[in-house]
Amino acid sequence: MTAVPVTLDDLLDDALAEPGNRRIAAAEGLLPYLTASQRSRVWGAATAAAGFHRTAVLFTALAPTAAPHELRPALAALRALPPSSSARAHGLAALLPHLADSDRPAVEDELIATVATTPDRSELLHVLAPGLSPGGLARAVRAALDAGDPVAATRPAQLPADLRRAVLAACAALADEQARAAALGAWAPWLSAAEAEAVAPAARTITAPDRRAALLTGLAGPLPALAAEALDAVLEFRGDDQWLWFLPDLAARLVPGQLDVLLDRLAAATRATTRMWTIGALAPHLDAAQHRRALAAVGLPDPPDIWLVGAARFLPYLPPDLLADMQDFVVRLMTDSGVGGGVGDLLPHLRPEQLDRVLRLTTAPGGDLAALGELVPHLSAEQVTRTLDAVLARPDPAERAWAVADLAPRLDAAQARRAAAAVPDDGDPVAVVAARTALAPRLGGDARRSVVGAGARAAERLPGDAGAVELVELAGVSVDEAQRDELLRRAVRGGGAVVRGRIAALLAGCGNRGARPAVDL
Repeated sequence: MTAVPVTLDDLLDDALAEPGNRRIAAAEGLLPYLTASQRSRVWGAATAAAGFHRTAVLFTALAPTAAPHELRPALAALRALPPSSSARAHGLAALLPHLADSDRPAVEDELIATVATTPDRSELLHVLAPGLSPGGLARAVRAALDAGDPVAATRPAQLPADLRRAVLAACAALADEQARAAALGAWAPWLSAAEAEAVAPAARTITAPDRRAALLTGLAGPLPALAAEALDAVLEFRGDDQWLWFLPDLAARLVPGQLDVLLDRLAAATRATTRMWTIGALAPHLDAAQHRRALAAVGLPDPPDIWLVGAARFLPYLPPDLLADMQDFVVRLMTDSGVGGGVGDLLPHLRPEQLDRVLRLTTAPGGDLAALGELVPHLSAEQVTRTLDAVLARPDPAERAWAVADLAPRLDAAQARRAAAAVPDDGDPVAVVAARTALAPRLGGDARRSVVGAGARAAERLPGDAGAVELVELAGVSVDEAQRDELLRRAVRGGGAVVRGRIAALLAGCGNRGARPAVDL
């Protein structure tokens, strides 16, 4: 029986048949893939559901291409909502940039009045600001400022000089230290040196040293002299150094002598893992002598194999002699502790013979295959062959299937057939689907059809949307359009909005009804 093709019209019909707010969410996932006529259908649904807050997302996406005869009823529907309605304000903000000149001034006035009264002022200003006229932006910011909300008034946009000064002064005068730091921090990238100097006193009065240091670090962008004060605040801090998230920015603004002071301060942390992360943040800015001090200061974390992740922060920047020592050290750790996942950032910095050593540790009987996916891009053809033999010898079917999925992108057709035969169809369905989906592009003809079919049977053993999502993934590697469309039909029956969005993306990638390109094996 020939499968009935799935089309975007089918998906859109299903989405628009959903009730209430679910219809909006379902249509939203299809938007990037719709034609002009399909987008018009969604616009009509959005206009009819104008009272839902999330409808503003559809208006935002669709308004740039909406025709005047579509904008007018949407505007009327939104204006019919209560003035205090959040859906009204956000919907009007979405329409504003695209309205006719005869409608724009009145809608802009309505929205600026809403800025003065709404409790979600910051959110509304965020979506409204790009559509306001220059004068309208200034009025909206003034309305927020007059409402006693300088945080909402903080806009990284061009404001008249007098209003800009007023907003900065109001932010600097905020009594709540956290709000003051947040508001001034948001302005920091946009300040001139003179403006940074004007608000620096307000930053200096923040009592929490970590918050003060973070703000002064931001202000040191336009006013580099403040980096020294940020460093002083770090020296004053007595909490957990891992909260000092701004260290990379601060290190970039310090001179070598200041970096020495910061390095000494971070080296005093009690826990070696804390020292590893915080000192590692300085690595791009250290010289050779400082790198030696940094590594000595970190010492040996507990457990030691945490270095297998942390060393990746140092290795790209170490001088040659220290690089060789660190490479040898981490390989010894892998030999002693085993190779786990999460070492992908480390692998590009190892020597070829060390990578081979790591591979042998990983694929040895009883070795942890968690890192195999990270190793695969670095393997030679000979190493791929050797690894496949080791993987297929593993007794655990699920472990074997996951390893095959990791290795599949590097296999030729003959190797892929061997791997497929070693993955039992009745195993862990998640692992079986992963392996079959990864192997299918390496095969052609009946072999590919069989692998995809086995993966689909495993996917249908998964509950809820999970199985339907996997069917869509398998459809993307199917042997032909007939198999693809049959899988998509099965997926639609078992899935909701997320599944429809995945199907739409797949159809768009195939030219909607286009032929699948051949796979180069």
